[in-house]
Amino acid sequence: MARTGIRYEQVADIAEQLFAEGREPSLLLIRAGLGNTGSFTTIANHLKAWQESRVKIIEPQLFDMPDGVRKVLDKTWPALQTEANNLIESVRANLMQHVDEAKNREVEMATELEHVEKANDNLKTDLNLIQGRCQELECQLAVANEQLNETNARVLTAENDKDHAIRSGEIARIEAAQAKHDLEQADRETTDAKNRAENFAENFEQLRARISDAERIAAVAEARATEIEKSTLNFIQRLTTAEARADKFSTQVDSYVQAITHAERRAVLAEAKNIDLQQEIHSLIAKKSEAKVVSP
Repeated sequence: MARTGIRYEQVADIAEQLFAEGREPSLLLIRAGLGNTGSFTTIANHLKAWQESRVKIIEPQLFDMPDGVRKVLDKTWPALQTEANNLIESVRANLMQHVDEAKNREVEMATELEHVEKANDNLKTDLNLIQGRCQELECQLAVANEQLNETNARVLTAENDKDHAIRSGEIARIEAAQAKHDLEQADRETTDAKNRAENFAENFEQLRARISDAERIAAVAEARATEIEKSTLNFIQRLTTAEARADKFSTQVDSYVQAITHAERRAVLAEAKNIDLQQEIHSLIAKKSEAKVVSP
């Protein structure tokens, strides 16, 4: 049965709903929301497009430094700012690389799972064909058995005719010869029927063996599909862990920015206090000069 084409809007709507519920959209959850229909490859492409539409890249920026702080941290501030930006960029690049690798692996596994499902469908189709062929052979075997019974009946009839011809004597010699001919013909037909029956039985056993092989292959395919599903869930868990680590690092960066802001405020207060001290010193010098002028 051919699958209906999945549109981007369908995948986006289900992804938005899962995100609003606090769950991370994945191939399995979205396909379940679609009624377990649609190509994994198509769903993966739409999901990737939806995720890229929600990504907001924050470019690192150099903040202007106050003059007071610049005097104290003139040599260290650019290096610290560059180092922080490089660290943020490196962590973001590594995180995006891991996310892309996990997504690519999820797409590969989804494609492989889809191939396994198609192979399983083909095996089921072959199994149905083999079962139908077995039914045909069983019918042919039943017909052969009926023919064999008919031949046996004819053999018995021919043997009875032969006995009757012998008892009838010389007058029935021609009839006996004809009966012998019929008997030989019946023997040949019996042999042919037995051979056909043996061939049908052998073909039937071969078909039964093929059915057993097909069932084993189907069992292996189902086991492989289960392993792929487990691997997909494992990758999803690893992806969730990586995102949690990214959130933790983002929190640490925010704390670092708050600490720098606090240091800037303290530097500004120190500069203001320094200006007050300089004004006080100038005032004292002025008073001292005035005192010298007043004294004789």
